[in-house]
Amino acid sequence: MSPHDASHQEPSRLRAAIRLVVRRYARQVRARPWLATVSLLLPGLGNIFVHYVPPLAIAHLLATLANDSHASVGELVAPVVVLAAAWLGGEAIWRVGSWLLSRLEYHAISALYVEAMDELFAKDVGFFHNNFSGSLTKRTLGYARRFEDVFDVFAFSIGGNLFPLAFAIVVLAQFSPWLVVVLLSMLTIAFFCLRPLIRRRHQL
Repeated sequence: MSPHDASHQEPSRLRAAIRLVVRRYARQVRARPWLATVSLLLPGLGNIFVHYVPPLAIAHLLATLANDSHASVGELVAPVVVLAAAWLGGEAIWRVGSWLLSRLEYHAISALYVEAMDELFAKDVGFFHNNFSGSLTKRTLGYARRFEDVFDVFAFSIGGNLFPLAFAIVVLAQFSPWLVVVLLSMLTIAFFCLRPLIRRRHQL
């Protein structure tokens, strides 16, 4: 095979390898559906209780004082209790979610290590003559460990932001639908402004 033909086949081989890895990662998630679902939901839920509910409690407290400067202690205690409970509960949810996430990743990575070793054991001698053992070891370790990076992105970066965004949309819709329109418009503009930078970074 000429170098020119090899260079043309490289992108297709890369895409096929990525699809194979994604399928095997997804299989590990499907093998533990409840653990995976809870691990994806809890970080976002924790963010809601830590970062979004306390400001609402403070706003309710200030509104109560603005409407009645002589409000009773009972009226003032309720939002303070909600604030404290939300913050403490959110921190607890975050820690439970992180623990469950670590359990999921532990079992998935262990299974991926076994899969990778089974694939290597199934190869013939010629395969090992054409590949350095150190390179194979590095790829095997990276193949399994990358599951942690991928699932962390889904749990913390995607789920951890999408669920609070949905909560914010519901809260803003209680005041005015136009606030939701403004929020989504700002996010859309920011996405299209950052998209060329993201593409440029991937090309580096």
